[in-house]
Amino acid sequence: TQALPTSYYDNQQLNYRRITENYVVDIHAFSSVFSTHLLFDHLDGTFSSLSKNISLHFQDLVQVSAQSFGINDDFVVDVELLKGQLQGAVGSFIEDSLPNIWNARASVIDKANLSIYIEQMTVEYCPTNHSTILNNCIEDNAQHIVSKVDYYIRDHLLQIISIIVKEDLPPLFQTTQSHVNSILAHFSKYLQKKASMDTFAKTIVMYHSFENAEELTVYLQSTIGLYHPSLEKSTLEKYISLARVD
Repeated sequence: TQALPTSYYDNQQLNYRRITENYVVDIHAFSSVFSTHLLFDHLDGTFSSLSKNISLHFQDLVQVSAQSFGINDDFVVDVELLKGQLQGAVGSFIEDSLPNIWNARASVIDKANLSIYIEQMTVEYCPTNHSTILNNCIEDNAQHIVSKVDYYIRDHLLQIISIIVKEDLPPLFQTTQSHVNSILAHFSKYLQKKASMDTFAKTIVMYHSFENAEELTVYLQSTIGLYHPSLEKSTLEKYISLARVD
């Protein structure tokens, strides 16, 4: 094998020194890139998962029963198919409605507020000089900083979920129930037209009431976990380096 030139090892050592040396970080840039990471890589997924669970809960409330007499033999009411279609429509409606609710309730953990809190927690452990801070200080205190940010997010998420279940989901349930019953009313009229003059056709939707809000709250809150339960110092280094002041 051919020996590598001396310049190669010199460059490697130079790169190593550059990596391990201390450098200055802009705290505003650091809080910005870190908050962006939390929002897009974690919170967006959390909101999506919570929305899906709420949607499934609403779909489970849909119970349909149909009783029909005198309808032509070639016309069959498939109750399970009807129920499935209604549940699908309910699920889509709920998932389309929830983003606006999240945006209204979760402003306390939006990018601006997360950035502010990250800066507050960072300067609590590291001194600043004209909005700059040393990278090694953030790295040495990464576990403390991230744990506090995680707790901040988790605490507010628990509160947000409780508020949404108590204040936003009941009226959303009423709207959804109204839509479902309207669809079933039209369907019933269609069945009656199919029935003969001296017979009777009836379709009933049994939509369970929106109860056990506390149980739903506890369930949704239980699905939230810490985003970085065991963050290593190296995990945060890329966000620190992105805020490096040249």
